[in-house]
Amino acid sequence: MAKPRLLVVDDTVTLRTVLKTICEGSQLIDMVTVAASGKIALQKLEHGHYDIAIVDFEMTEMNGLELLSEMRKKHPRIKTILLTTQSKDQMTASFDAFRLGAIDVVTRPTEEELGSGKAVDLLKQKITDLLFILSGAAGEKIDKAKQSSAMSTKDKSPAPSSVLEVNFRKIDLDLFTPQVIVIGSSTGGPGALEILFSNITPPISVPILIVQHMPPMFTKNLAQRIQNITGISSTEAKSGEILQGNKIYIAPGDYHMLIEKADDSVFIRLDKGPKRNSVRPSVDSLFESAAKVFPKRCMGMVLTGMGEDGAVGARAIKESGGVVMIQDKDSSVVWGMPGAVYAMGAYDQIGDLHTCARYLKKLSLRIAV
Repeated sequence: MAKPRLLVVDDTVTLRTVLKTICEGSQLIDMVTVAASGKIALQKLEHGHYDIAIVDFEMTEMNGLELLSEMRKKHPRIKTILLTTQSKDQMTASFDAFRLGAIDVVTRPTEEELGSGKAVDLLKQKITDLLFILSGAAGEKIDKAKQSSAMSTKDKSPAPSSVLEVNFRKIDLDLFTPQVIVIGSSTGGPGALEILFSNITPPISVPILIVQHMPPMFTKNLAQRIQNITGISSTEAKSGEILQGNKIYIAPGDYHMLIEKADDSVFIRLDKGPKRNSVRPSVDSLFESAAKVFPKRCMGMVLTGMGEDGAVGARAIKESGGVVMIQDKDSSVVWGMPGAVYAMGAYDQIGDLHTCARYLKKLSLRIAV
């Protein structure tokens, strides 16, 4: 598989240089080109072939959103990463970026922070992880692992059910009535969530809880965005608050969100326990707790995302008698999380985002008796 070509767009020399060094050092990219402005970037795009672009939001001549808008019209196939600060305006703009086709948003260091090895290392880790996915290297690694596994297990006894697909009983979602809906997503998730909730209107009968892997401060904006789309009260979850129907809860960045029950009350608990699957919040933690509190009445949904977070939780939901739906490969930005659930067999339905949206709307309106 040919390595992709990448364009870095930033009007500051220091950050351009750092990004170019990171991308070239990853050994995942065929060629890295830089552009000092959005207008120069558009010229380069007209005369060259690029697969991935890293675009800074804060540029004077043409900001990142304006460039994304032009790229969507003329070069929609390019996978774009947007760099933003943690300012309120730019965090809000991040969700416009997802609507314009950005794959992910990465927090950019300030000029002062670029002098810190720690800040550069964090940027390098995030960018390299994304390039690993966007370059197709992750898919190649998975394919090679599957081939190796097939060779090593040939003529041998099957591996334990905890590793291979488990034969879970499939449940017809059209006949299921949940008391809670839990959703997990990561890379590509904010854009997917916008589509997922685009046709949801109040009132809904059940609470919906969402774990989206993103930094603190961004989750508050995500909650506001979903509320603007649906008209349903959507907030960052607070520890100890009673779970209510007709409300959407977002796990705050860097906190696990769990559901617990005491006497006749079901409430949310937030904690900073150890990361799971290298992330906090963890989809697995939410799903496992929901399956325990709502046996036979929990619906889980796993959307686009890198890694395997959600697979263990989906299994817990299925083992408790609940249902799980996953996003399909073609409509996912990254089919890591839903793909892991698929490989385990812990799902009842698979579909594109619009199919997921139809089922979410249908099941969120049902009233349990």
